[in-house]
Amino acid sequence: MKARAALLAFCACLLLWLVPAVVRSSGDDHPLAWQRHFSGSEEGAPSGIRALAQTPDGMIWIGTSNGLYRYDGVSFEQMPPSSPHPLQADGILSLLATKDGDLWVGHEWGGISLYRKGQHRPVDHLPYHTVFYMRGIGIGTGTGPGWAVTGDGRDLTLARLTAGRWESWVSLPFTSWVNDVTEGKDGALWMLFHDRLFMVSPTQKIIRQITPEPLVDASLATDGDGAVWLITRKAIRRLLPDSGAALAHIGPSLPRPAVKMGGRVIFDGPHAFWSVEDDNQIRRYGFAEGQGAQRLGTLWKSPYRLPILSENQHDLPALVDREGNLWLGTNRGLERFSPSAFRPMMVEAPEDGHAVSPPYAIRDGAGAVWLRHGHDLYRTGTDGRLLKQPVTLPEEFVPCPGAKGSVWLPQGRDRLALLGGDGRQWVSMAGTQNLGKLTNGGHCVEDDRGRLWVGDQHGLMLLGPSGARVIALGEDSGWGVINVLPDGQGQVLAYVGHGSLWRTDGVHTQQLWKQQDMTLGMIEVMYQAPHYLLLGGDRGLVQYDGKAFRTLHRDRFPALSITSGIVQTEQGDTWLQTDKGMVRFRTKDLERAFLDPGFRPAFDVFGLSDGLPGPPSFINMSNITADREGRVWVTTNGGIAVYDPHDARFNRAAPPVMITGLQVDRQRYGPQPRIVLPAGTARLKVDFTALSFVDPTHMRFRYRLSGVDQGWVDGGSTRSASYTSLGPGSYHFQVTAANKDGDWNAKGATLDLVIQPYFYQTMWFRGLCLVLAGVAAWLLYRWRVGLVARQMRNRAAERANERERIARDLHDTLLQGVQGLVLRVQSVASRMRKDDPNRALLDKTLDRADGLIAEGKSRVLGLRIADQTPDLVADLQRLLDDAAFPAGTGRSFDIEGEARAMQASAALEAREIVSEALFNAARHARANHIALVVRFHPRWLEVTITDDGIGIPCEQARPGLGLTGMHERAASIGAKLTIQPGNTAGTVVSLRIPARRAYVLQPWFAGLSL
Repeated sequence: MKARAALLAFCACLLLWLVPAVVRSSGDDHPLAWQRHFSGSEEGAPSGIRALAQTPDGMIWIGTSNGLYRYDGVSFEQMPPSSPHPLQADGILSLLATKDGDLWVGHEWGGISLYRKGQHRPVDHLPYHTVFYMRGIGIGTGTGPGWAVTGDGRDLTLARLTAGRWESWVSLPFTSWVNDVTEGKDGALWMLFHDRLFMVSPTQKIIRQITPEPLVDASLATDGDGAVWLITRKAIRRLLPDSGAALAHIGPSLPRPAVKMGGRVIFDGPHAFWSVEDDNQIRRYGFAEGQGAQRLGTLWKSPYRLPILSENQHDLPALVDREGNLWLGTNRGLERFSPSAFRPMMVEAPEDGHAVSPPYAIRDGAGAVWLRHGHDLYRTGTDGRLLKQPVTLPEEFVPCPGAKGSVWLPQGRDRLALLGGDGRQWVSMAGTQNLGKLTNGGHCVEDDRGRLWVGDQHGLMLLGPSGARVIALGEDSGWGVINVLPDGQGQVLAYVGHGSLWRTDGVHTQQLWKQQDMTLGMIEVMYQAPHYLLLGGDRGLVQYDGKAFRTLHRDRFPALSITSGIVQTEQGDTWLQTDKGMVRFRTKDLERAFLDPGFRPAFDVFGLSDGLPGPPSFINMSNITADREGRVWVTTNGGIAVYDPHDARFNRAAPPVMITGLQVDRQRYGPQPRIVLPAGTARLKVDFTALSFVDPTHMRFRYRLSGVDQGWVDGGSTRSASYTSLGPGSYHFQVTAANKDGDWNAKGATLDLVIQPYFYQTMWFRGLCLVLAGVAAWLLYRWRVGLVARQMRNRAAERANERERIARDLHDTLLQGVQGLVLRVQSVASRMRKDDPNRALLDKTLDRADGLIAEGKSRVLGLRIADQTPDLVADLQRLLDDAAFPAGTGRSFDIEGEARAMQASAALEAREIVSEALFNAARHARANHIALVVRFHPRWLEVTITDDGIGIPCEQARPGLGLTGMHERAASIGAKLTIQPGNTAGTVVSLRIPARRAYVLQPWFAGLSL
């Protein structure tokens, strides 16, 4: 009997294992699935909010008791009133945004105003006083007009907006408040008044009562497709388009929970809506065709009373923007509820109150995720729902993931068995102390050979039917193993706390990474990718490809500090859990970063504001995992959350960018495509924003100003750009933005700026200044030339006077004295006999003395004429004619080129060199013909003396025989002198003087006169 009872008990237990219970995922039920953001007076938000609207550009507009505001997710800006005179009340009751970007504003008194393209002005063709409601499809998918419920203090009138103009449509048979109003896709207006439903056709100016019976606690709402819904306490009904029969407007009815209603209802999707209920709470409901409505959760219970104008909660301003955020306007500020990226799944402590460890998620080898919550175990389905398993877990026990699916759980006190197995697949836990306990290590894994490994504070153990066998790890044997991971090749990786990283198959052990070589600090987590191993630690992330360890240090990527979780998904993402939150890289970018030290990949960081229940829990196991469908499950010390990349709530669209204004000194310019600024503008600030409200504080901006910025300037989260020291001219400013997911707006926003110049900054003024500067330079040059010329003339006059004096002294003293001596010698010679040989000698001496006197006089004459304007051609002609050549010697003189004025020094030296050359030719050449050629070339002056004589013997060509003087004279004027034999006979003497040393150079304007 005992054996039979035991068998029945085992079968019953096995049946419970095989038939799990299906439970609904908490998901949207939990308030953390939506993040609340409140903006009050400290954030600059206005109080007394009465209306909300969103224009096509994405801006949120707020109507308050103190005027009109706009909000970009960061700052509130109050708009100027519609008129400087009190034609309309500052208090605003209603707003209507249309597809063309217009914003219609309904005032407490004074009728309607229009905000269009930065201008706010009253609409003066309306006789209305107070505008209670304005409704319209606006920026949705419908084509209907806009409607306004107005009053003059006695009667209510319904006005219709068509083609940008309002007109009175029908008088309402009501004398008191209208409870609720909405417009359908077809343009029909639906109203609730005194628990009755009314409809106004867009084509007929009549009002119809649809339901004769009272509708208690009813609300009206229009979904995203333009369908109108009547929501009551007991049912949800879709109101059909006008068919001509009054009662035919009521469509199919869907049941809903019995909740006392009567407040504002607003859709955030085709089958979900928000309800503001009379218990001061906001709840979300979902429904499907043919099924009842289901409460998805209580989002928020307000700590203060929500209605602001009356006891009617329909007055509560509410808006669902295009990103799915819910906005509520209250008398204290602005409430915003944004969908979280991560949906909390398990965040509450077990109801039995036992001291158990926090929830934890693991993945088995088949891709299913298992969640441990207290003593309960769940497996995730393909749709994300949790399937509760009929087992009770020991306190703090974390199941061991199976390599081929399922998990290992305790069976009795000393065994581990595979959940769902036939009972024959088990191992003994003998020899283990902390198996499966998070707080004391004891992590267990199954390798691809079906062996179960355990790492705890006593080392690494391999489990089998006979118990645990300790695996030696070299120098780290006996020390605690805090992380164990199968490598997919029949071996496991084991990390010894503050020790080394080992790999073993149970028989052979290899030390992969020595403790003294580690760059991570302590290894917190290990993850085996298809082609490499990833290690996360205190100081970053390491990749090991079997050959080398490569590190991404936290100094390079601060977001990688204390990496405690790693997982890669089939969608190509690598998720890391760090002390900064959840970090997501594209896997290919992360792999490139390991190989390229200069590459900085983009990544996303998710924190508590994105729905994470808490910070990481450091338990030396990967705190994140992914299922087959790509959902990422993360374990924190506050519970478990999941990220579903296929969630339709995520809006990956790049945020629209707009320039909100320009600040120049104390003057403010509104948004315009082109702004002309006055002269003298040097400093300006461009204000811009991007409109995404899921997480506006994490948006990034970059901008550039043509002519100033070389490339894009990374502005971070700053929403303005300042420039100084700008000169006059045209500039083009461009700004773009990205949301927190890194989606950049490719178009961005632009602004053309023109800074006008002062008269002295214009081109004509600069040209005039250049001309004046040129004239001044020319005048200065002419003055300088005149000054230099006067100085040269003065010096020339001084030299001429000095030469005149020297010439007079030589002529009056030396030459006269020599002449007297010659005469006395000649007197003595005349007294001698003619046959006296001494007389013949004296006669020769006297002849020589006469020649010296003649030469001295010539030199004295040269001193007198040296400062006169030289005529080189005439001087050379005279030298050739006067040369003492033997009788019968032919002479020729030729001029090539146009004769030019010569510098005196060059002419004098050239004349002396030619004189010496002719003298040498007369004495030594024995020539039959002498040719003298003068060539006036633009770049030089060349004088050539050619004879057909015997040439210059080699012994006479050496310096000291008159040639040295010729070379010295040539060098003094920068000329080149060559003496060489002729082609057939004789000698050629050539003198070439550069033009700048030979000619008197004149500037191009030398002929001009002042």
